[in-house]
Amino acid sequence: RIGIFGDSQGGAHAWAAAAFSGTRLPGSLRLQPFPRISAVVPRIMAPQTTDVLVPGGEDIHERLGSWIADDNEKIVRFEADFRAQARRFLDAGDAKGLARWMCSVPGREFTDLLRQSRVPIFCQLSWLDEFLHPDLVVRALELLPLQTPRRIFVSTGFHGTPLNTYQYIARQR
Repeated sequence: RIGIFGDSQGGAHAWAAAAFSGTRLPGSLRLQPFPRISAVVPRIMAPQTTDVLVPGGEDIHERLGSWIADDNEKIVRFEADFRAQARRFLDAGDAKGLARWMCSVPGREFTDLLRQSRVPIFCQLSWLDEFLHPDLVVRALELLPLQTPRRIFVSTGFHGTPLNTYQYIARQR
């Protein structure tokens, strides 16, 4: 039995694990399907990463801009090719082009695959309107088949939100 737990970028990976559970990865040379996942706990991230980083294809989130611009950035890791291509769109101020390009890479946008996912999801989200409000997660959870267990716990305490000790204790339990 395999469970996945991840914060932020790792949270996006947990969502992806729920979406790809037991299937072949798009564009993969791997002959075997992705392992079957028993449950995921994505924290502080929605599965719609393009919409988080390039909201509505209309704007480029300032954090993405600073992460891409700094080659020595250690908080979020990007492949060199991704960084170079994204930098071209950032330099041109082309949010629509960046969103289209991000969505065109096989496997990068996997939210629709959640429509078939049977993997239980317990998403823990810090409400931060400036970066990530719960709407995207709620929409993603609504995609799941009715019989797929799901839960969302919205609080504060990560990514620049105020730390509330009582919420932190409840989240950890």
